[in-house]
Amino acid sequence: MKINPMKNKKSRNEVYKTKDIFIASTLFAAEVRLVSTEWLNGECFFCFEDKGKSEDIAKKYFANDLKVSPRKLFNCFKDIKSILFNKR
Repeated sequence: MKINPMKNKKSRNEVYKTKDIFIASTLFAAEVRLVSTEWLNGECFFCFEDKGKSEDIAKKYFANDLKVSPRKLFNCFKDIKSILFNKR
């Protein structure tokens, strides 16, 4: 199977957006860089770099196939929550 390097490069440049704080916390704990937040109609969307990697982690999250340190995850959850409540 051939991998198209241009497609893969494009995926890395696109951001992955989610308003789910649990997925955002998981991505943050997996050390995917949070590049920005966007507010739309009172909802916060967390924007992470490397859309392909982020989508892969989100799929593993839903498949219950991730190993993340619980302490790291809960610390990242606190950070994500603080972004939500400090911007309102």
